[in-house]
Amino acid sequence: MHHLARERIGMASEKMKTRCDTRATGHDFHESDKEGLWNPRRRKELSPKLQTNREGPYTFLKRLNDIVVWIQKSPHSKPKTARGGRVRSTTPAEDRYIVLSAKRNRRTTAQQVANQFLAASGKQISRKTVARRLRGGGLYARRPVVCVPLTRQHRTARLQWCREHHNWTEQDWACVLFSDESRFSLSSDCRRQLIWRESGTAYRPENIQEKDRYPRHAVSWCGPAS
Repeated sequence: MHHLARERIGMASEKMKTRCDTRATGHDFHESDKEGLWNPRRRKELSPKLQTNREGPYTFLKRLNDIVVWIQKSPHSKPKTARGGRVRSTTPAEDRYIVLSAKRNRRTTAQQVANQFLAASGKQISRKTVARRLRGGGLYARRPVVCVPLTRQHRTARLQWCREHHNWTEQDWACVLFSDESRFSLSSDCRRQLIWRESGTAYRPENIQEKDRYPRHAVSWCGPAS
């Protein structure tokens, strides 16, 4: 039983090592070069403002493969291995495809864009990766501007009402009861859908949602205005 457990642990460790190597970047360092080592580690009894995430400089002794190198901090210290950083999971062309997919349907979610990308390229990415690529392309998740859909008859009737009440005095308006409405959602999901849009484009037609009434499971509270 213990032999089987050790064998499974070794296989999992080798699999994680291979996955890490495939996602790591190569480097242009040569032997005897000196560079810093990124090592974010908290040290006790030391203020976080005084702690640094970089150690070194380290001297490159030998390149073990395209990713792993052998480094040494001082001539009398013990050498150790270091790896390169992770690469981007998408190419610039794939980044443009992700941004274009969101622009074609601005009400799609990041997970839906990831599913479309998986179906098109066969490569699986997370919704957080999609959100980062969209932010890099200038698209941000924002609530759409909601407006009431007005027909030509609606606009004509509103203009006529304004002209009829244009000359009303303060005493005439004192006999009118005004009401205001506030929206209270009774469910955990308010069903307010976000859209992907650029900064400063909230009132463009493609970013405006026409809506004439509240969805279901909502309560409107009305009261007189002072």
